[in-house]
Amino acid sequence: MQFESKIEINANPENIFKVYSEVNQWSNWDPDTKYAHLHGDFADNSLIDLQTKSGYVQIRLVKVIKNKLFINESKLPLCTIRFEHILEPFETKTLVTHKIIFLGILKYIFSLLLGSQMKKSLSQTLLALKDFVES
Repeated sequence: MQFESKIEINANPENIFKVYSEVNQWSNWDPDTKYAHLHGDFADNSLIDLQTKSGYVQIRLVKVIKNKLFINESKLPLCTIRFEHILEPFETKTLVTHKIIFLGILKYIFSLLLGSQMKKSLSQTLLALKDFVES
């Protein structure tokens, strides 16, 4: 099960990636984030403590490619939620894609329980990122 949202931002991928990599500042632009703390560098296998409006979760960065993408995962019982953040240069702008992918035996159950709210927050987060980066 997968949800996806895209937006064009008037900035280069380097500027957007810098905002992503400043994890402790996510609450300044992400409307769902109350608190975020990165343990270590913004790199593969680093952990992030994340307090959202829905609760606390620890996420792991599974893949980071500077100025191109980062992928993080959160574990649930018999399910993993993967979040992909992709930056693609497009003329003088950047096409930003956020995806949420449910994996594992209970992916359908968790996508039914959490999916609609998460899908709704995708577009809100992208709009907030656009406003923050472009201001």
